[in-house]
Amino acid sequence: MANLKKAGRHAEPNEQGFRAATERFVPRGGVTVSIHPRLLPWPGPTGQCSYLLTDHSDSYLSRLADEMEEVQLAMGIELLDHAAAMLEDRKAGGTEFRFLSSRLSEALRDALRVAESRGGRLAASEEDAEPGERSAADAGTAE
Repeated sequence: MANLKKAGRHAEPNEQGFRAATERFVPRGGVTVSIHPRLLPWPGPTGQCSYLLTDHSDSYLSRLADEMEEVQLAMGIELLDHAAAMLEDRKAGGTEFRFLSSRLSEALRDALRVAESRGGRLAASEEDAEPGERSAADAGTAE
């Protein structure tokens, strides 16, 4: 972050070493960059969380992440259908069930990551919204 000029206050590093902030930074060149990180649907090289910083939800990496999330969720649905069929099959053995359990665990982990990412983006968009821009439903629940 040596090339960034602070435009607002900064936050301390969190447990993962990621510097989060609620404000924006202005890199050299004067373009404002959002500091609302998007949790990506794939882990980093050592299994850590991977984040994307962008103000463009239609950037190449944003679209790739959206597509990956859809693939992961679709695979989870297919695994659930397969599990239902296997539970009815009296011939299915322990090896098949262990393999299925491993794949279901992976699918659940992926679905939880997608939920966390989408929840984080929802919270960030609510923070960025002006008080007059919030929906009537939000205003009704706040009373």
